[in-house]
Amino acid sequence: LTAVLGAVIGLLLSGFIDGIEFFLIPIAAGGFIYIAGSDLIPELHREFNIKKSIWQLIAFIFGILVMVGLLWLEWGFRRDIFNCPWGFGIILDSFGC
Repeated sequence: LTAVLGAVIGLLLSGFIDGIEFFLIPIAAGGFIYIAGSDLIPELHREFNIKKSIWQLIAFIFGILVMVGLLWLEWGFRRDIFNCPWGFGIILDSFGC
């Protein structure tokens, strides 16, 4: 219920304060990192099984690859919008794209 309240407050504030999402997104990301660090990671260390550990590592790497793929997808759309021949959006903005 507090997530809905926070979303409504964030939407209302975004109408009055320009760029507030640059402050709210890191706070939300920090909350997720805190949850992962305090709740999920100790659960992984309860028992040691090499096969289970390898599967957890594979799942972790797959998650990172999904995030990289989403960034590349976003950069591809940005290239199409701004007609940038490089296709790497944020990284190559300094080259004039």
